Amino acid sequence: MPYRQFLAKRIFEPLGMKGTSFFPPANKMARVALSTRTSTASFSPARFRWSGRLALPAPEGGLHSTSADLLRFYQMFLNGGELGVRMFRRRRWRR
Repeated sequence: MPYRQFLAKRIFEPLGMKGTSFFPPANKMARVALSTRTSTASFSPARFRWSGRLALPAPEGGLHSTSADLLRFYQMFLNGGELGVRMFRRRRWRR
């Protein structure tokens, strides 16, 4: 199963994360937040925006999400791996 499909089926859909994807649809691009960074030479913010699609979803990052979706994801971890459905179980470490 492709990585993008795995995340959708195993994480995003069960948690109801409808606003999370690797590539926001064109009609949502205006909502993508601008990132800022400080230039070491002038200490002024430099703005940049993601302007296109990657060839493949990037496992190391690149997800676009809403604050409500992130809240659901983090709440699932705070609930010990469950939020309506069991996503993860707590691991018991053996010594």
